[in-house]
Amino acid sequence: MEEDERKALTKTGQVVQYLYGGNQLGEFRVEQLPGRVRVTREETGDWIEASGVLDASFMIIGLGLNDGSDGDAGADSYTFDEPTSDKIEQGDDYHPPYLSWNYVYKINEDFTLPMDQRCSLRVQVGYTSYPGELQHSAKGSPHDKGKPNVWLTVPCVGAGFGVTSTFQASRAFPASELVLADPIDACSEVTNLSEENVRGKTLIVLRGECFFEKKARNAAKWGAAGVIVVNTEDDDLVMVMGGMEENSEQDTDEPLGIPVVMVPQRLGEWFEARLAESKASSLSPVKVSVELTVRHHDGNADIRRRPRGIHGDGSFPRVDGKADNMKIYGPLWGIELITINSSKEKSQEQEEYHQDSFTIAIVGTRPGNIREM
Repeated sequence: MEEDERKALTKTGQVVQYLYGGNQLGEFRVEQLPGRVRVTREETGDWIEASGVLDASFMIIGLGLNDGSDGDAGADSYTFDEPTSDKIEQGDDYHPPYLSWNYVYKINEDFTLPMDQRCSLRVQVGYTSYPGELQHSAKGSPHDKGKPNVWLTVPCVGAGFGVTSTFQASRAFPASELVLADPIDACSEVTNLSEENVRGKTLIVLRGECFFEKKARNAAKWGAAGVIVVNTEDDDLVMVMGGMEENSEQDTDEPLGIPVVMVPQRLGEWFEARLAESKASSLSPVKVSVELTVRHHDGNADIRRRPRGIHGDGSFPRVDGKADNMKIYGPLWGIELITINSSKEKSQEQEEYHQDSFTIAIVGTRPGNIREM
């Protein structure tokens, strides 16, 4: 990599670093936030993000591909799938905010990364009836047997407890209707919703007021089929949600069989807007299904092989090395990220400091031959 580094201050006083990746890749913007670092290629807007690098169990790698160019206009911006003949044209009003695809890597004690998991939500919004099909049932409720107007896949992050924490195999959960929890934080053992409006549904709940696992167990007790926790921070932050503390009076060994995932605030607001539209226009319910895709990385095995069942290009991101000294590759470029003085035996203050201390270099990705520039 060509040595060229500049720094600038944002309006909030945050230091932004600029690196030069050579003539082919150009300039990169490096932002270090608490517990995470994001590197963005200025020319394209593509980015790679790493967070929780020295966490006890998990690290999140975020990959954002800015594929809104004319050359990719026919592709699905949210799944990276090639368009299919039966895919229905999406209206601009339905497009969710563009966000990172996040891959959660499990971290061993020696910082090796044996496997990763990608969480996605398949979303059905609005319906068009088949020719001759009634738009409403005999009871007056919207008919949902027609083709969906919009069928999107958006990112999420699975919880660090319950069925999303096992990382054993890829799986998909059945689609169910999406509804807002009441109370919205799901911290009460009793819901204000009728049994008909909660049983078998996926609930949207807000972060805060009680443990993540407490929200999930309350929702399961109400009869919900899944939980989507919306983060209340406005910087697109997502995390692997922790369970209740072992010594807590609320801790329990009872299995939790429903999927629990987190989405950033902007995506939560998009879901709420779609629910409001569905209710106001008597459209069919918004439906979602949770899909978990697991990739196993066995020692020096070739992890570039595309796993079955993953949407889009499953070969990226690629991670070479360990959590404290690794290279993270996207389709055209990547970053080398070395954590300074990495050790899990540190005080809390030291760990918070070292999580923000990295040496960063830009590396290039070459088909079949990954090498540093």
